[in-house]
Amino acid sequence: MAITKTNKQIQSVINDIKAFEKQVGSLEDPDIEIQKDVPSAGTSTLKIKITY
Repeated sequence: MAITKTNKQIQSVINDIKAFEKQVGSLEDPDIEIQKDVPSAGTSTLKIKITY
């Protein structure tokens, strides 16, 4: 159940990024910064920063 919810949230973020790209135009190449934190125990995080 949690995986399905997470997948829907990820797909929603992808859709938001696509919509934003249409607004700003695809002439610019974005800078993409990805930070991952995957501890052996606890909560894993993934941060994505996209700058146009």
